[in-house]
Amino acid sequence: FETDINAYNSFLTPRFEVGYSAGDFIGIRQSYAEAGLLTPILSENLLLVLTDLRGYRFNDSKWGLSAGLCFRSEIENGQVVGSNIYYDFIQGKFNKGFNRLGWGLEWLGGCLDFRLNLYIPLGRDSQASKRYVYSDYVGGYIASCRENQYSMGKGFDGEVGGCLWHSGHLRAYGAIGSYYFSSKHESSFFGGQAR
Repeated sequence: FETDINAYNSFLTPRFEVGYSAGDFIGIRQSYAEAGLLTPILSENLLLVLTDLRGYRFNDSKWGLSAGLCFRSEIENGQVVGSNIYYDFIQGKFNKGFNRLGWGLEWLGGCLDFRLNLYIPLGRDSQASKRYVYSDYVGGYIASCRENQYSMGKGFDGEVGGCLWHSGHLRAYGAIGSYYFSSKHESSFFGGQAR
């Protein structure tokens, strides 16, 4: 999002975005492509309501989606405060998929932006597994193993970011932050990220 004095006005234009993320991240072992549409649906006085719809296609042919409502309001000098609520889904390997709810707060300033997001898993399907049995051994022996897939559980992430370069309709944006996720099935994860 724009971080100059006209930041609030830039939110009034629908935006279509595409991207590709390479490499592993917590719980994601595949690179993926992403497409999204951010559309204002209501703007009264200084309150702006937007819808954000995104689809994901992973290299292993699985898919995901994210749908959210964002509320933003200009406070002064182009600074914007906001909140959002999201529903996220990712297709599972052994089950129908995993669901979670996200809630976030943001402050978009003239130079820096601050964001904080909280995540809560939905439903009872936080774990899925498949058992493999191998019986091609001499003497009637068999071996079995189980492959498990888990939801990452509760967690949060936060970041600070800003515009690194801007010229006309082109700009480069950067952000750094931290994350923490816990799961009753796996170890907790804490670390940093940049984008």
